Amino acid sequence: MKAIHFPGSAPFMKKMQIGETFANAGVIAVASTTNDAGVMLSTTTNALNMVGLCTDTATYQAGQNADGSEPSGELNVIINANIVLKALMSNDGSDGTALELFDVDTATTDGLTITAADLNTIDRTDGTFWGYDGVNKGIRRKIVNTTSTTVVVGTAFPNDDVAGDRYLAANCWIGDVDSDTVTLTTNLSQVNVGIAQSAGAAELVCIEQENGTIDNEGQSNSYLHLVPADHFYASS
Repeated sequence: MKAIHFPGSAPFMKKMQIGETFANAGVIAVASTTNDAGVMLSTTTNALNMVGLCTDTATYQAGQNADGSEPSGELNVIINANIVLKALMSNDGSDGTALELFDVDTATTDGLTITAADLNTIDRTDGTFWGYDGVNKGIRRKIVNTTSTTVVVGTAFPNDDVAGDRYLAANCWIGDVDSDTVTLTTNLSQVNVGIAQSAGAAELVCIEQENGTIDNEGQSNSYLHLVPADHFYASS
């Protein structure tokens, strides 16, 4: 995960003491609470009280050093409350898992209902469906209903697809009230878009998507742009 924009301002970096080890850069730090020694890691489903985005790593140590050197670990954290984050879409809880391709089985006749036998049982309602190749390549639509074999979109695709056209999916949409329920990967640096929205609540709101296609290996090159819905330094 990385910071890509700070509307009306420059990135403001601050060194902050940590309350646990931060093994990876590009992850979210959240405010400390009772008995925490400093900022803490977010979880896969909770980024409430976000302090900022870490740009390096640090190891937590509670006790003294035998040589008398400073034991506290510090991180560089971008603390702008108006930060925009860019996170790679992953198909599961691991970083970099390629998004699943959905092959059309039966040609669409109205541009609204796409039929693919391999959609499985994940509820993708309020998510995003876009063309990976075929007649609707690069065009995205909001999902309004799903079954194990169909996706229904709220606005018709401009072209009727044919058997063999392929699509990709994500479990969030731009400007949707349910899109602040993204779930991060285990390393906390990417977003798991291969599960139903209700599985997480990281309080990161999707404001834009980079929906990759066959032209840029979109299974491994699709991104979400996210803003924090609950930043510790935001004006109340």
